[in-house]
Amino acid sequence: MRKRTKKLLSLLSVTALCVGMLAGCGEGNASQDSVASGSSQESTVQETGSSSDASGSSEEAPSAPEEFTYPMEHVKLTINFGDKKEWGSITAEEAFSDPDKYLMGAIGVISQASGAYVESNGVTWSSDSEEFMYMLISHDLPDILVNGFNKTYKGGPAAAIDEGYIIDLNEHTEWMPNYLAYLEENPDVKSQVTTDDGRIWGFASIEDTSYTMKDRGIILRKDILDELEMEVPTTVDEFEAVLRAVKAKYPNMTPLSSEMRWLHQQYMFSCISNAYQCSYPFYCVDGQNVKFAMYEDSYKEFLQRLNQWWNDGLIDPDFPSINKGGVRGKLATGDAFAGIQGADNSATSAKSCEIEGAEFLAIPALKMSESDPIYNFCLTDMKMLNNFTFSVSADCENVEAAMRYLDFCYTEEGQTLYSFGVEGLSYTRDAQGNIQLLPEEERWKDEKGDGLAKRTMWAGEAIGGMMYMDDVQKEFVDVYLEFDAYAGVNVPMNDEESGIYGSYYTDLDTYCQEKLVGLIMGTESFDNWETIKATCKDTYHADEVLAVIQSSYTRNMNQN
Repeated sequence: MRKRTKKLLSLLSVTALCVGMLAGCGEGNASQDSVASGSSQESTVQETGSSSDASGSSEEAPSAPEEFTYPMEHVKLTINFGDKKEWGSITAEEAFSDPDKYLMGAIGVISQASGAYVESNGVTWSSDSEEFMYMLISHDLPDILVNGFNKTYKGGPAAAIDEGYIIDLNEHTEWMPNYLAYLEENPDVKSQVTTDDGRIWGFASIEDTSYTMKDRGIILRKDILDELEMEVPTTVDEFEAVLRAVKAKYPNMTPLSSEMRWLHQQYMFSCISNAYQCSYPFYCVDGQNVKFAMYEDSYKEFLQRLNQWWNDGLIDPDFPSINKGGVRGKLATGDAFAGIQGADNSATSAKSCEIEGAEFLAIPALKMSESDPIYNFCLTDMKMLNNFTFSVSADCENVEAAMRYLDFCYTEEGQTLYSFGVEGLSYTRDAQGNIQLLPEEERWKDEKGDGLAKRTMWAGEAIGGMMYMDDVQKEFVDVYLEFDAYAGVNVPMNDEESGIYGSYYTDLDTYCQEKLVGLIMGTESFDNWETIKATCKDTYHADEVLAVIQSSYTRNMNQN
């Protein structure tokens, strides 16, 4: 590993040479918390107002600003991105004096190449969490504020700027040239990070929509299906018949396993609810009219079916508590026949299964009849932001460094480093210059097993995700990619819409989650359905939330 580490450092050392060129002669050591002298337009134009020097010489015309190059002189930045342990325990001084200690996968590589060490304050990015709100109230803000202001903050990003939590990035456009170029080429992304009055509030983290949110669904044991002499199910009735046959012949096997959270997160259960042409929470199947699942009788019928499956023992008895590792494990050990999970987890189950003759099969979302369409309820055909965005906080003392660091992720070098790592250690290039990942066992990894590039997203656009899939995972994803139309409604909101949504949706969703679980498990009667609908409307402002989703959807679909 030491040999590979030295190779990594040597590959990055070329860019490190820029530091000496940018530092300036006879200046002494620059502060660690400042961008390198001479590394930006602002830092090269200083005190040009005097007409002569101390010896009385005539005024000299100021030189043109030097072009900025990376890396910056070593700077330290703070960020709210969860558990500090995930970011290492060393200091910025240790990281830059001994880079071997700070490789930390993609984040470490980008830090070395950009010249910024990033340290988490331990607070989650989830804007509706108590710890996040306490961080805002106390105004103990990191330099880079990871947030979901466009979804969960009252008043939206515009209010976050006006209330002094984040800055308008347009005030310093010279420090984000690569990001601005990206936004000009991608107006659908630009509209999502720009307020109504034109202020850019954050650096976007963009989904890899070539497969993201299309890579999940039902996985089942094909060999058991063959033993039952049953065809691969395509309708919900056929799927139920298979589950009942499994329970009858294999009483110790769970017919269907899943995490409970997938009822209300990421539209995961749409692989079944597609049969009812609906999904929680909001969707649009006709291209015009947005629907709220809890208002629809079709969604009630879907929940009633799940309730029947639960009562009949077709759903995992551990449904309320099982996590993704538990579902993966039950499939791998033969304790479950079918599961609802991501293709990566299904591939793990298949590859770790030691049952002789076991064969796993992904199936498309279920239908009510063969002629029905399959919808993708999670997405539109627009490029979409992840649930978090990277803003520069109003408390940041080194705004240039923070913006330069985030802008680096939009450079070709940053994009390549983040997505693929370092050439020679995690990928090679073919004769045409195309990136070819090394076999997984040959890619560089640190002592924790982290590689130089990860599929989880940072600032920038995720690319190349499918290159990391092995043949098993790709086989599953190819099945889940089979859909006929988009039914997602996750589109940019204007300031007014974002404010209403942020004010009401979290409480509405919390209430609905409680009712979904109760209805399926039988602790809530379906006789209360109309009361639940009325409570959503009268207490939790579902009509207002639906109205702003409808208006934002209509506007964006007409524009794109």
